[in-house]
Amino acid sequence: MNQLRSTAKRLDRTVAFFFLPPPEQVDIPRAPDFRGRDEDAEQSPGVLRELKRAEGRRQNYLDVVGLQDAPFALPEFTWSTIPQRTAELRRALAPLLPEATHTPGLNDWIAALESFGVLVFQSSGVALAEFRAVSVFHERLPFVVLNGADSQTARIFSLFHEVGHLANRTGGVCLTLETTEQEILCNRFSAEFLMPRDRVLSVVRRSQPGDLVGDVERHFGVSSLAAAVRLRALDLISDDALEAVRRASDARWAEERRRQADREGFAPQWQLAYRNLGQKYMRGVLHALEDSRIDRLDASYLLDARVPMVEKLLSEMDRRGEL
Repeated sequence: MNQLRSTAKRLDRTVAFFFLPPPEQVDIPRAPDFRGRDEDAEQSPGVLRELKRAEGRRQNYLDVVGLQDAPFALPEFTWSTIPQRTAELRRALAPLLPEATHTPGLNDWIAALESFGVLVFQSSGVALAEFRAVSVFHERLPFVVLNGADSQTARIFSLFHEVGHLANRTGGVCLTLETTEQEILCNRFSAEFLMPRDRVLSVVRRSQPGDLVGDVERHFGVSSLAAAVRLRALDLISDDALEAVRRASDARWAEERRRQADREGFAPQWQLAYRNLGQKYMRGVLHALEDSRIDRLDASYLLDARVPMVEKLLSEMDRRGEL
């Protein structure tokens, strides 16, 4: 029984699942593009778990809220149309961002994309080696899952990388490697969206020698590595300079992860749930609870939280004015 419980937890199943007849259909969405992996490679347990959870949450949302969102509206793009498509997306998201925000943060971008018709979830307890982000396309309510172990600036870049895949009606598991044309194409999409060429050149003209990467990083609210990659793509820094930034970035993030591991205590479970479930999904479930379309036990199941945590999530959303 101990081995069975351990296996069930690892595969995100109940123990009872293993006493039922085998399912006729696989309930895990198959991501069509395994970027960074061999085509025949097995998906890791962490990826399988997050895909299944995200697909389940999307279905829960449809069951509780219904299909109110318009079809995903961003057209497909090619190398030559990236500037046009990213400009269109910036114009579409601009009214959905806080007016006083000069450089939107991760939560601002997530809220804007959720208003645009994309479900955004985050994960806990999955190593970056397994995935940095994953996306699955649906005509309505496609979804993205970000790895919460990554830095906020890196998650912003991964978020719009995945939006690029949604635009091209692809999806998959995003690692750190650029091994396919589609992967490189979506990296370019994210870079152009967050750091438009004309604005980068404007920052470069005002920058002092030696401050180029830092100035782009600060102006656009991206990581130093994303800034360096963008500058290299525009042929404004050398390969050696990019590699130096990459090594420094890896060292800083490794040190930050060590510091986080050494800190005493953990984030309260409700805070992780608040981050991981996303405002759109939580708001849909909690509105259904307030309207008595579901009860607290239903909400507990849909939010994967005990009833006291449901109350905490409800009061926190109300406190933030997000209900």
